[in-house]
Amino acid sequence: MPKNPNLREYQLDSKGSRIPDIGTGFKLTDRCLEAFRECHIQRMKGREPMDDLPERLRVYPDDPPTRHPERVQYGIPVTIYQLHAYAVSKGLCLGSPFGTMSHRARFFVNLHKKVAADLQDVCDTTLHSAGILSVDYDCIVALHDNYTWFKDELEEDHEKQVVEILQRELKTTEKARCSTVSVIPFLSSAVALFPRMENHRHWTDRLHCLSTAHVISAVVCMSLSAPLDQQLTHCGHGVTAGCQPRDMCCELHIVQISPDKSTIICYRYAAAPSASGDYAGLKPRIVKLLIRNHSTPTLGVERMRLDICRRPINLLLCHPIRGSIIGHSAC
Repeated sequence: MPKNPNLREYQLDSKGSRIPDIGTGFKLTDRCLEAFRECHIQRMKGREPMDDLPERLRVYPDDPPTRHPERVQYGIPVTIYQLHAYAVSKGLCLGSPFGTMSHRARFFVNLHKKVAADLQDVCDTTLHSAGILSVDYDCIVALHDNYTWFKDELEEDHEKQVVEILQRELKTTEKARCSTVSVIPFLSSAVALFPRMENHRHWTDRLHCLSTAHVISAVVCMSLSAPLDQQLTHCGHGVTAGCQPRDMCCELHIVQISPDKSTIICYRYAAAPSASGDYAGLKPRIVKLLIRNHSTPTLGVERMRLDICRRPINLLLCHPIRGSIIGHSAC
């Protein structure tokens, strides 16, 4: 029988109840994990981890704006369980990892944010956490990526010290490597987190992935007073639409994604947050997004194009995490 990457089966205890699991919500069966693993193996073909950043992927400050190589992060690959163990050992306040899907998404974002911030202080250098395409790992504690290496790359001796600290603190022997950013921000086995959203009565708009192998650009369909041909620009708290002076900006926030990446839901805020990131008083409206491969022919409708490779785009609830193509943002 062919393996189904959307398979969701849970282990049961002696009472027939599902067993809680920090990473997946509930423990998945071996068959379910193997199906998802096979899916990742197929997706990783041609994107295996690299010891060094190849020249073809390096982005320079004077490169033409049309050049968009796939985003690759350089750092130590880890699992969600390793991040959680580190947070617990340091007494970082995270709250419960169990609860509703939105609560769990917030928990994971908080976990990424606090672990990266704490490790930054320990290493005394800039670090960030991002989801990666991997069979065995969920994310990476990264020193830089192929878009920021020119200004963020450390001297060899300094980098060696930072890597040794990360290995010690995260209790891993993995060496620093280059890994492709994943369209799923965390947990390679997180299929349990994302039931098919089209069955949820509260979600009325959907995003369809035409191609997930190479997510290069996103197309946004929504009602804005600004002309649809205006380019979206990026801000520190998410994605802000480029608008006319008389218009209000809007914040886009992805709050769910299905395991096969066929469906994503997004909220639009009517105005950009304050400098402190305060969203108080902003009422969300559901909007529709569509992510497509750069090579996919443009469909015959008027859309707004969003480049998501030049700068990190932050999605999926709470505080943004730098570097992810599909990362996280506040709800």
